[in-house]
Amino acid sequence: MNADVAGSAVRSAFNASQELNETESATLKGLKGDDLTRAKAQLMLQKQQEAAAFA
Repeated sequence: MNADVAGSAVRSAFNASQELNETESATLKGLKGDDLTRAKAQLMLQKQQEAAAFA
């Protein structure tokens, strides 16, 4: 059972890490067009790399 709880916690943390949080969204708020697209893509790539390194 503890393994199930731990696995659930890891999945929950991973899923949350793959979305923009309030601070990240606020940081991107001033960008528009291609700049916004590139910044979001870069941020999400970084999040994926960090998640893969953690796993």
